[in-house]
Amino acid sequence: PTVAKHLADGIKNNIFSISHRGAQAMAIYETAVSEIRKLMDIPRNYEVFFISSGTEGMERVIENCAEKTSGHIVNGAFSKRWLTIADQLGKTTENYTVPDGQAPDLSKVKFSKKVEVICVTHNETSTGAMLSRDALSVLRRAYPNALIALDIVSSAPTAEIDFSLTDCVIFSVQKGFGLPAGLGVMVVSQRAMAHSAGSYHSFAELKKYGDKNQTPDTPNVLGIYLLSKVAADLNKIGIKKLRVRQLGAAAKFAAGAFDAAL
Repeated sequence: PTVAKHLADGIKNNIFSISHRGAQAMAIYETAVSEIRKLMDIPRNYEVFFISSGTEGMERVIENCAEKTSGHIVNGAFSKRWLTIADQLGKTTENYTVPDGQAPDLSKVKFSKKVEVICVTHNETSTGAMLSRDALSVLRRAYPNALIALDIVSSAPTAEIDFSLTDCVIFSVQKGFGLPAGLGVMVVSQRAMAHSAGSYHSFAELKKYGDKNQTPDTPNVLGIYLLSKVAADLNKIGIKKLRVRQLGAAAKFAAGAFDAAL
């Protein structure tokens, strides 16, 4: 509900026209990263990068982390999109697929040792099927040499993520943050940083500029500004209260309380 005010303030202060290399934009970038880290309890040794969308995040994971082979857990349209992107980039792909709407049992996944990164959707946006908090520990034990990438587009920021079990986490801002589309976020471990590849959005380039509170290209400065403000608002409420509120809303939805609105 605070987005309209923040947007009006951003327009009044001409945020969309400031230089993305200037001190004001760099301060906005730094504040946004700080508020997101606090809200989502992101470890200090994980990098936080801004990109254009969650879908771009899928592509960047494949480009940076899979020299040859990627593995995919597929249970709906968005996890399937990640697999398609890897195919389009010419990678060898392996997949463990269950019917749409099911939360996959990760203990049944059988990938070869050639898989360099395993791509998992925490909450399948097309169906709402969600993994448990500890599900990724099964993959980490079974494939200790593979990187693990996680899509939390429709479960950020309240998803309970054990970042130590992940190497790349991607999300965008138009769902749980209630913001206009056009901004994505990547959270990247030091383990994944060693696998940097690609062009202007390689992990190395993103870090090179991120260390200066900048991006390699011209970013959505207004979007980053709005994210910094909304993340600060959510931090005032507290992540524990937000999770309780969300679970309550989900329970009402499951009970059919929102049928009229739909």
